[in-house]
Order: sequence, then C-alpha cells, then structure tokens
Amino acid sequence: ASPGAAARKLPRRSVATLIGKAKSVLHGEVDRPNAGELRLSLRLETPGDEDDEWYGCCFPRPSFSVLPSSVLDLAHFYHDLSEVKDMVTRSLQLASCVPHYLLTWQCWPLSAALLAWWCLACLWPAVVLPTMFMWPVILLHLLRRPSWQEAMLVHESTAPLNEKGFVMMAALGNTTRMKEWIRRVIRSMGLVASDEHLLRHFAALVFRDGTPDLTFEDLIKRLSGEPWLHEPSGPAKCTEGHLMIFLGAPHDGQSWICQHPKGCLNSGGSRTWGDISRYHCKTCSIHICEPCVNRINKPPLWTRMPASLLPDYICSFLLGSMSRSIVFALQWKVHCNS
Repeated sequence: ASPGAAARKLPRRSVATLIGKAKSVLHGEVDRPNAGELRLSLRLETPGDEDDEWYGCCFPRPSFSVLPSSVLDLAHFYHDLSEVKDMVTRSLQLASCVPHYLLTWQCWPLSAALLAWWCLACLWPAVVLPTMFMWPVILLHLLRRPSWQEAMLVHESTAPLNEKGFVMMAALGNTTRMKEWIRRVIRSMGLVASDEHLLRHFAALVFRDGTPDLTFEDLIKRLSGEPWLHEPSGPAKCTEGHLMIFLGAPHDGQSWICQHPKGCLNSGGSRTWGDISRYHCKTCSIHICEPCVNRINKPPLWTRMPASLLPDYICSFLLGSMSRSIVFALQWKVHCNS
C-alpha cells in the first residue's frame, strides 16, 4: 500500500480527545518531553573494517544541534529578568542624580567650578574637547568615597527603606519625592494606597524643615493603621504560611543573612545583605529578604505553565538569554562595587 493510503487508514482524533490530552499535560498527569517534536538519531556504519579511516572521508561532516541539558523554570526565568531590569533601572536612576545634584547647587564649589568651565568653553570653544573628559574623571573619583555617594546619589527609587533613607529623603524637602519613597515602603509592606491625595498629604506631614518628624519605626506603625491602605494580595507569609512583619533595611547598614529555608533565591548567589529590606517571622524566628518574600507571595500566573509545552528551540533560546543576562548583571554589579 502507498504511504498516502496508510495515512488515510489512521483513525482521526476527535477534538474532545485532544482537549483531554492537553488537560492531562497541564495537570501533570502525563509526562511529555516537549511540544510534539520527534527526536531521531541516525548512525552511519560501513560494512568494512572499522579501523579504516578512509570511510570517514566518504560521509559529509555531521552537524549537531545542542538540546538544553537543564529544565527551564519559567518562574526563575521571570525573576531573573526582573532582577536584571531592576539593576539597569537602578543604574539609570542613580546616573540621573548626578546632573540634578550639580544643577541644583547642592555643593557650591563643585557647581561653581562647572559654571566657570562652561563660561570658558563659551569664550574659547577650542578647550571644550580637551577638557570635556575631565568631569567624568572628577565625578568618578568623588563617587568612590561613601560620603559623596550618600550626598550625590540620592533618589527616591533607590534610597534604603530604613531610618537612614528616611533622613535622606527628608533632607531634600520635596513632598513629591517623599511620596514616592513612602510608596515603596507601602509596597514593601504588601499594601497599596487607594487615595493618591491622602498619600501626598501624609507625605507632606512626616517631615519639616528638612528633618523627619518621627522615626522609621513610628512611620511603619502609622502606615499600618491608615484606613486608605489595603492588602490586594494578602499579607506577606513565610514558606510555612505564617504572617511576617516588615522591618525594612538595618539602621546601621550592618550585614545580615537571609534565612530562607531553601537558601536565598536571588541570582547573585549571596545570602548576606546590608541594604535590602527584610521581613521577620516570629513563629519561625527567621529573617527573609524582600526579593525572597516577593517570590513566595507574588508568583506570576503565567509561570505556572509547564515548560514541556514550549518547543526545544525556545527553551534553548530562553536558557541562553537567561545565562547571558545573569553573567552581565553580575559583572556590572562587581564593576560598580569596585
């Protein structure tokens, strides 16, 4: 019989059968290695002596496609990309703080020197190109000192969520920036503001004349009792389901260890932190960093899809992209710290 006739004799699967097969795969009842591809292996042999190398020249050079050796975890892939995105966003936000620091005359000698250089450049344009690289060198040299970093790199999206960050934001004297910093505190507590006007009014009352009117601990207590804050996804819980208390970052900047039962889930590989907010579980007597708590309490819905439904070439591409992104993020972090 011809291949076409044999194909016509095969029974057709109904739509209900295909839907039932898909449901069984989604619920994990049937193991499916991929999205339907067929893996074929071909071995070429010669009838003569196996040690004769002449037959090796008769066949074309084989080409191999490398299949992923590890299973793609969509949840980890999503969180790794989120960390890379946050790291790039943080770098851009910190870079935008430098021009703002110079243009607002927060350091009179440095801003006056920049203004004098600009006037000289307008009078003698020939000196612009030889001296324009002087400013990046000066700024990078100043930013190597912690005192200049605290004074120059102040941003509401990167300031630590502790007493130190509270003082830094109050010193700016800007209600809008204080509101965004408090929004980060609210988000870290697992809450969402339902009224922007009340949030701005609250931010305007927590500081006066560049100094905060209350401590960071009192700020957390006041926010916990505000009626215009609600919990959209429920309170933060540990892996055992116990309620956790938001403590923020350490006041003195001392390092602490993330005590997640499965180890810290951050892609950096380090469990010791000094500027990341933490949660405390009284029942388990452990401290867990904010990224690990977010992974526990806020898993994206699409990451629950089985990776076996994705074709192999997509898994290979995603795994390769994830590896390169993590390596780039780690190298950038080491470069910034050095």
